[in-house]
Amino acid sequence: MPELDVRRGSAISLELFHYEKVQLNQVPPTRAILTLVLPMRAIQEDSMRKAWITAGLALMLSCIGSAVPAQTTPQQPQDVLAPAPKLNLTLEQRHTIRELVKDMKADAADVKTEIGDPIPQGINPRPMPSDVAQKVPQVKSHRFFLTAQQIVIVDPKDNKVADVIKLGTD
Repeated sequence: MPELDVRRGSAISLELFHYEKVQLNQVPPTRAILTLVLPMRAIQEDSMRKAWITAGLALMLSCIGSAVPAQTTPQQPQDVLAPAPKLNLTLEQRHTIRELVKDMKADAADVKTEIGDPIPQGINPRPMPSDVAQKVPQVKSHRFFLTAQQIVIVDPKDNKVADVIKLGTD
């Protein structure tokens, strides 16, 4: 069998591999074909290796991504615990309010209220005294009522208890 010209052989070998999908072992090993096939095989092996590496990395990242939420602990709602006061009064501000309000007449004898509760029926909260509003500006717009054991500060927007200051010691 006569040898083919390298340029002509490369054109023929490309036709054989791409259009007729002839396997390497079915084509006679000529020098022209081997010079084309070996680099093509190296390129195919390299691209397959890259594809496997990419697939492996994608799989590892998907496993890591799904493991991260499992490590976090579910947060419990804050409502289960004692509700936080709407007003963040310091001990000094609480003391100031207590000292300025404690000698006033009680509005209710013994009413138990907690932060976030609506005010009991029959109780009309009073406006905050001007000296309290001047010394503790956070409560200026709030109202309050007094019981035998506590000062109850009420949010005027929703008539719910915003804070409770116990009479006596904190």
